[in-house]
Amino acid sequence: MNKHFAAALDHFMPLEQRFGMHIAYRSNRDLHTDMLEYSFVMGLDANPGNTPGLKNYLTAHVRVADTSSIYDQMMKLHRLHPNATFDDISGMLKVKSWDVDEKTCPAIRTQYEKVKKLQFPIPMDEDVIFIHPLIHSFRFSFGTGDVNATFVDPKNSLVKWSLETRGLLEKCISEAKLTS
Repeated sequence: MNKHFAAALDHFMPLEQRFGMHIAYRSNRDLHTDMLEYSFVMGLDANPGNTPGLKNYLTAHVRVADTSSIYDQMMKLHRLHPNATFDDISGMLKVKSWDVDEKTCPAIRTQYEKVKKLQFPIPMDEDVIFIHPLIHSFRFSFGTGDVNATFVDPKNSLVKWSLETRGLLEKCISEAKLTS
């Protein structure tokens, strides 16, 4: 199940993007599956079609498990269809999806610029252990290189930034729903 769960997270909430320059974030809870998995990808997307280059504005793509966690959905489907493969059930998994850009959500630009200035220590404290934490995974993909990081300490400055960004993106999405 863990192998398939990791595949589901990578399928529905990928940290790695094929084109563009992005900051990707994903959170999920270890062991406790009552918390919905969540992700956002923020950055400069590739131009559509065969047009070379990147868009000249920032976008954010937000994903969250729908009603119950992806893990719990997979377990329920496994009980109903014990011989089904991940490919068989992946189409039955429910994830909500929103796409916004900095034109309608200026917080995207604010948070994009803010993360550039963040400093965060490498967690090397041998005396601290988090039991079944909320896992915060990041991938930074830019022309100068890529960085992958995972943190569990809620006091980490990058974790604080991601939670703040999540709240701002959710506010933009709520406001967009009210105006549409």
